[in-house]
Amino acid sequence: MKNLYKIIVLGFFTFLNISSFAQKEASKIRNYAPSLTFKMINYQKVPDTMVILLRTSPFQIGGGQEFIAVKDESNKFKFTFPLLKAPARIFIKSVIKPNFCREFWIEPNDNVVLEATARERKALVKTTGKGNGKYRYLVSLDSAYNANIRPQIDRKNNGEFLNKDILYCNDSYRFGAEILNRFRPSMSKSISDILHAERVGQNIKSKWTHAAIYLGSAPNDTSIINRVLALEKESLIDTVDQISAVNSPDFIHGNKLAATMYNRAKYNGNPNIIPQTYEYLKTKFTGTIRDFIITSYLLDRPKGDTSDFKDVLLNSITSIKDKSLNIKLQDLYTALDYNTTTKLHVFEDTEGKRRTLSEWKGKVILIDFWFNGCVHCKHFSKVFEEKILPVFKDNHDVVFIGMNTDRERKKWLDGIKSKEYTSDSTVNLSTLGQGFSHPFPKMFNVVGAPALFLIGKDGKLIEANLTTDHNLLIRQIKSALSK
Repeated sequence: MKNLYKIIVLGFFTFLNISSFAQKEASKIRNYAPSLTFKMINYQKVPDTMVILLRTSPFQIGGGQEFIAVKDESNKFKFTFPLLKAPARIFIKSVIKPNFCREFWIEPNDNVVLEATARERKALVKTTGKGNGKYRYLVSLDSAYNANIRPQIDRKNNGEFLNKDILYCNDSYRFGAEILNRFRPSMSKSISDILHAERVGQNIKSKWTHAAIYLGSAPNDTSIINRVLALEKESLIDTVDQISAVNSPDFIHGNKLAATMYNRAKYNGNPNIIPQTYEYLKTKFTGTIRDFIITSYLLDRPKGDTSDFKDVLLNSITSIKDKSLNIKLQDLYTALDYNTTTKLHVFEDTEGKRRTLSEWKGKVILIDFWFNGCVHCKHFSKVFEEKILPVFKDNHDVVFIGMNTDRERKKWLDGIKSKEYTSDSTVNLSTLGQGFSHPFPKMFNVVGAPALFLIGKDGKLIEANLTTDHNLLIRQIKSALSK
């Protein structure tokens, strides 16, 4: 009996020891809220607060969840973020001079301290703490690129010069890859693989951006077209795994751009290539990354025939099974049935009055999204003033609305006064200081400007994300007026 008692007691204490050991081991892998501390040294002006945007979705280009830190007595700003399931991007919204790399990645359990020391017009950055390897890599990469900026060259619009630009992009990729490999041992495998996916995506994006510029300048040059078609076979996508790819915004956006420009070249500049690009993406990629790239492509509302776009969108809804992606596509499909009389979105005019688009039912409405400082918005405003407005100046059945997305009212009003973004014939409205987070642009996933929308006399949406080509715009407005 005594031996049995000893066995029970011994078993009980053994259980406690095992339980305690398990709890200690579990605590080692438990996720903690990541933190990031900025310390500013030798800065003449340090703001009282610093703002950081947290972007947890690869679809987020602008915006994000906003975090604000208040400066302490030693010029430190400490940010504590929510628990993360995967690495996420952070963007330093506040502008501090001299500036430094503003976009970083953060992982679960990070506890990083970043010290920026002002030296004349430069900032020397030092990082310490758990998870600092990726910060050291990004700071090093940023400094290296700033020190090796490519000199300006006189380009000619032909395949030879396009090839030179592509070769430069490839050299830049290898240069960045060498820096990444140097820092890989100090990072987790997941983040180093994502950063590799970002490097590949940036390489694809830069090469196809050059291709887009050359095609736009000389759309019928066969040497450019042939070089663009050959470029499609030079991708590095096979070096990226699926998990890293879906977490890399640059990988998604780079391949989306590549698909669009390749099909534009293949189909001789035809602006209506939505079905062809969709089928290309379905064939080129597999698994989760295919669904992410297709969803991102469709959320951008590619320019082309609306009926084709609806057909492709409906097909994607039936084929993409990921619930979160499917919801985004369904929401977009619903948004295409927008009607000003059923969706009473509220805006503000320059006098502070609340306005809705239903006020102009019975008229054709062209909405132009813009913000103060947008270079492309200035360019379109000039085209609008010189090419489009004269055609419809005396037509009272069409209304032109300049929809501003600045969060500060003063910036909006200053933009109007400059006469660089809107005309005297424009109805000026704002998104109530909500920017692109306002329900109307958010419904259509508008994240940049200019973005043009055409609404018919019946209040129904005719076209979202119109082209800025003035000839096509004039035809579309005339067609809407004739109905």
